[in-house]
Amino acid sequence: MRTPVAFTFILFLFIACNNSTEEKVTDPSRQRTNDSTIVSAPSGSLSNNELINTYSLAIAEFITAAQQNNKSAFDTLFFGKLYDFPDIVLPKVIKGVKISLLTTEEVTAHRSLYKRSSPYINLVGWIDTAKAEFIFVTFFPSFQHQYDGFINFKYAVKQKGFELDTIKFENYLYNKKGDLERIMIYKNGKHSGDKPIPKN
Repeated sequence: MRTPVAFTFILFLFIACNNSTEEKVTDPSRQRTNDSTIVSAPSGSLSNNELINTYSLAIAEFITAAQQNNKSAFDTLFFGKLYDFPDIVLPKVIKGVKISLLTTEEVTAHRSLYKRSSPYINLVGWIDTAKAEFIFVTFFPSFQHQYDGFINFKYAVKQKGFELDTIKFENYLYNKKGDLERIMIYKNGKHSGDKPIPKN
């Protein structure tokens, strides 16, 4: 049974993410959090350090994947520490990118800072005994929904830890009027098709 670790939706409901990935999420603990390797998984509920390492690993993978999929060169990533976001303090820098956790009030107050190199991200995560799943709902400028990154890990029995499983991006393309025109899907770095645009 999948247990939610973080289920934080941005204040504006129009950007709510209704995507459901088939992969789920797992619980890891501290090991290596650099690039795409393994975070060990303890039994029972996650400790604070285990959550920090799990989220740090997911963010590192997101940074790498976004650079490959969207040619994004990040300076700062702003994350909203809203609702059920875990009560953790993330590293100030991950893979050379500044990490900033914002309160509910700060999310709105900092909206003018959100741009391609420093987007606002609504991070959603789950953990269960087999897999780890994270969704990075990404906005810039201000609160314009640009793309979603789905980063999933699976439990490796032999290594007794979690390793990268799949990566998927859904890129939102807008016309000159600002209307959503196309949603392109990339799986593991390759364009795999388009997603139907939701009807209002």
